Amino acid sequence: SVVRTLLAQLEAVIKRYNIKSLWHAFGRSWRPSRAAISWSNAHRLQYYGILTPQPLAMLERRFLGLRGEAYFVSAVSALPDAFTFCQAGSDDALRAEALRQLALTCYRFYLLQISHGDMKATNLHVNAQGQIIVMDLDSMRQHRCAKRALRAHVKDIRRLLQNWKDDTSLYNALLQSFQAVYVDHAPLKLAGISI
Repeated sequence: SVVRTLLAQLEAVIKRYNIKSLWHAFGRSWRPSRAAISWSNAHRLQYYGILTPQPLAMLERRFLGLRGEAYFVSAVSALPDAFTFCQAGSDDALRAEALRQLALTCYRFYLLQISHGDMKATNLHVNAQGQIIVMDLDSMRQHRCAKRALRAHVKDIRRLLQNWKDDTSLYNALLQSFQAVYVDHAPLKLAGISI
């Protein structure tokens, strides 16, 4: 469940992660809650200098040691998503910069062995300078194994490209940005991007 609200004069988003059943509660008792994962990942991205809405709070409810509902609170991003920004933008230079920044963000994830887990255009917002703001962090993880990281990164790229296929010119411009930014083309080849 997601709701927008005002907290101390600041617009915020509160995400509530529910426990679906007793079995789900048992399974979650051994792993961090999705709210805790989002909290940790937001701070991880900030540490690496990757833009994401400011994390404000995280709360987990427990009953007899079992995790219950969990809440993640962050600042609101009222910015357009990457596809909408690039499709609606009339400034060609700014659109090209947004596409370059999108490819650069993906390449930084690749180098850091981070996979997003839900890399779609609506989870990538763009500010007025063309910089990317990464959203929806509860599936994101930093891998220790390079092979798993590569597989997850290729999956992220394929998921991202699905959003752009209906607009051929934007799709081709995004592919060109990937080809220009990625020094190591191996993940692009595995994702089906011809070099």
